[in-house]
Amino acid sequence: MRRLWIIPLAVGVLCLSAAACGGNDASNKQYYGNDGYQGLSNSNPGLPTNPSFHTYNDDVRMIYRALSEVRGISGANVVLNGPNAHIAIRVAESATADEKDRVRTQAYKAVSNMMPRYHVTVTVR
Repeated sequence: MRRLWIIPLAVGVLCLSAAACGGNDASNKQYYGNDGYQGLSNSNPGLPTNPSFHTYNDDVRMIYRALSEVRGISGANVVLNGPNAHIAIRVAESATADEKDRVRTQAYKAVSNMMPRYHVTVTVR
C-alpha cells in the first residue's frame, strides 16, 4: 500500500517527458536566403548588394529593350516619374488607326510584363 503512489508518479513523469519531445517542427523555422550576405539582399531589395537592384537608367534601358521587340515602332521617349512610366512611341505616319492601336497595345503589354512595378501609360505620336 505504501508503494501505490509510485505508479501515478511514474505515469506523470512519462507523460511530461513525452510532451517535452513533441512540437519541435523544423518546417516552421525560417533561414537566411543563400545569397552570401546572410539574407541581407533578400530582406532589403533596394540595397545595391541585391542582384535585382535597378537604377532608373537600368529601368529605362529595360523598357527600350522591351519596346524594340514590338514591330511598327520607329522611336520612343520614356519618362519615369516615381511609380509611373510615361512612354510616347512614334509610328509610321502611313499607319492606320487600327495599326496604331495594335502597336500601342503591344507596347503596353511588353513594358507592363517587363516592368510590373510601374503604372505604364503609352501614347502614340
